[in-house]
Amino acid sequence: MAYVAVEADERLEEGPEGLQFKCSNTNDGLDNGGAGRGVGNADRGYLQDRPHQTKGGGGFWTIEYYQPYFDIDTKTVLTRCYSTLLPTSTDYLSTHLNPADLYGPFWTLTTLIFALFLSSSLGASIAAYLSAPGAEYDYDFQLLSIAVSLVYAYGLGLPVLLWIALRYFGVGEWSVVEAVAIWGYAMFVWIPVSVLCVIPVPILRWVLVAVAFVLSGYFLVRNVYPILASAEAKATRLIIIAIAVLHAGLALSFKVLFFSYYVIDKIGVDIPLPGGDEPAQLVVTAVVAAVATGSIFSAVSAYSRRAKRRALNDDVLRSISANGSNYNIQRHLDKPTEEIMLKPRDTPFDEGLIKEQLARNYAFFGDEGMAKVRAGSVAVIGCGGVGSWAAVMLVRSGVSKIRLVDFDYVTLSSLNRHATATVSDVGMPKVKCIEKALKQISRWVEVDSRIEIWRKEEGGMLLEGVDWVIDAIDNITTKVDLLKYCHDNNIKVFSSMGAGAKCDPTRVQISDISYTIYDPLARSVRRRLRLLGVSSGIPVVYSTEVPSDVKLLPLPEEEFQKGAVKELGVFDDFRVRILPVLGPLPSIFGLHIATFILCDLADKPILNPLPIKNRKKLYERMLRDLLKRESQLVGETINKLPIDEDDVSLILEDFYRGRSIIPPHEVPARPMLVRWDFRRPLGLDNCVVMDQGDGEKHMKACSTGADEIQDPKSVWGDKVQDVVDRRAREIGQYLLWQA
Repeated sequence: MAYVAVEADERLEEGPEGLQFKCSNTNDGLDNGGAGRGVGNADRGYLQDRPHQTKGGGGFWTIEYYQPYFDIDTKTVLTRCYSTLLPTSTDYLSTHLNPADLYGPFWTLTTLIFALFLSSSLGASIAAYLSAPGAEYDYDFQLLSIAVSLVYAYGLGLPVLLWIALRYFGVGEWSVVEAVAIWGYAMFVWIPVSVLCVIPVPILRWVLVAVAFVLSGYFLVRNVYPILASAEAKATRLIIIAIAVLHAGLALSFKVLFFSYYVIDKIGVDIPLPGGDEPAQLVVTAVVAAVATGSIFSAVSAYSRRAKRRALNDDVLRSISANGSNYNIQRHLDKPTEEIMLKPRDTPFDEGLIKEQLARNYAFFGDEGMAKVRAGSVAVIGCGGVGSWAAVMLVRSGVSKIRLVDFDYVTLSSLNRHATATVSDVGMPKVKCIEKALKQISRWVEVDSRIEIWRKEEGGMLLEGVDWVIDAIDNITTKVDLLKYCHDNNIKVFSSMGAGAKCDPTRVQISDISYTIYDPLARSVRRRLRLLGVSSGIPVVYSTEVPSDVKLLPLPEEEFQKGAVKELGVFDDFRVRILPVLGPLPSIFGLHIATFILCDLADKPILNPLPIKNRKKLYERMLRDLLKRESQLVGETINKLPIDEDDVSLILEDFYRGRSIIPPHEVPARPMLVRWDFRRPLGLDNCVVMDQGDGEKHMKACSTGADEIQDPKSVWGDKVQDVVDRRAREIGQYLLWQA
């Protein structure tokens, strides 16, 4: 099996120096010795692979030294000239200047000089003839000297100065001959433009100058930018700005000096002097030309970065394909990475790739179990913090069909707990946000996303054909309706209880709904289901944590002043106030649900789920004993106390941590509940845990059956009273939160 590791610097524009390519094969070593150009030299391959020009004999200042650079046939020079007229994404140095020459640049620059002079002279003569028939041919040799100075300074002097600057900054690996060749061939487009500018139509001349400016500018940028890319950003910007300004100045100079001799107005002809355009027009033209050049440089820069990423991706794919991979990736070459990753597939996904992606699950469940998991179908009702995590892990684990149902949209406040939402997804339906992520995770998954709210009247259609239903609804009325519907129609359903206002991950528990304790939402759901005839048979995930000072956030006072507060809710029966949520807890709930359902789909259910505290009989016994003692105190039978079994477990496990209130606070072998202060009625805040011996002592000293009722503080001391008071405050906060 082959693997490829690519380490890319964040600035891909820095060229191959920022890239490292490593290819390995577990079966045999990889010899890249004769592989030719790879990732390491993908962008600058012409620097290494291009044959070096053989220098002539003699010294630097002799003609023999430069003779090889002029030893090239005219046909090749013309081919190189014509190639500059067609904008391409290829590198001109590597595709045409192999090797670089000086014959073509000097021929181009010299021809351009005479083309400019003849064009301006011919234009002036035509203008003179049209205004005064019989006028002699008009020419100005001063324009010839201007053309020589301008063209040679820009075509020869500028590339030499640029080469010196790059050598000073230690940037680039090209020679001065290559720099002159690039600039010389870039000027070829001005030759046909000079000829066409004889046509006496001013707007046409501007168009021709603009076309030549764009073509030559693009050619320069396309070939110079790869050399500048490895320089510091500041130096690169300065050089690019300088080139842009000079190139725009050249184009403007050509237009003003050589292509502005006359203007036709109806029948009459005016003959202004060269450069007779309005000054404001010249300034605007210069500014526009500079901006256009800068835009071209920026566009080509962005394009070059994308092209490098694409080339890197192609080389990686070729390396994988060349080293024994069975996956046909040849058809992915020349495609952008995002297209390879996100484009929907019209053909079935390769089974071998699916099994490789799910290899760890196959090792755990086996082939038969995973076949059942992949054939399973799950409906997630409610795609917030709990539902999104459950959906993601089900699909990651192999579930191939999933239905997402939620009417809500992604908000900024939901990003702290949602499994897939990002800032860019704000305002998107939650189901669509999850669907997008699932299709990136699993290329074979079938996602049915419904932007709807589940209602018992027509909700059956949303549950058709599914093996499991996940209830992640946070509205109690809709939750109860869904659980009742699934129970009556024998649809497997797993429900999530309250994950809000919780922070203790050790208290998260899976059990049947009939065994839930402490969770106020579970208690309310359980009681409502009992009234509807459903007492058990629904697995739930819940937390036994008792929050202290966390409660529903209050509404601003101005909302009450506006009136009709219920109108702030999404629906009439949905709550308006917000319950604080710590992001990790909903995800833990969702992962519990996904794990339980995966095991059930694979026919490997959790056989012996371990409750946190399986002491239901203990709670029943403690409640019976407390009822008996309270009945003896009043002298008559009491049928019901103000606390129930859930309250007993709450007092024993949460408030008193399973220990006696009496120091040294040991775990009692036979715990009992007693009223702390018999001068006050029995309640959660007036009921404590003691060992049986201490409890009997407390009854004799402090109850109404004693000779004299004593203050429990005088019996047990100030420290015990302080503990009781502290627990009473905790219970008070719990009762306030529960309300």
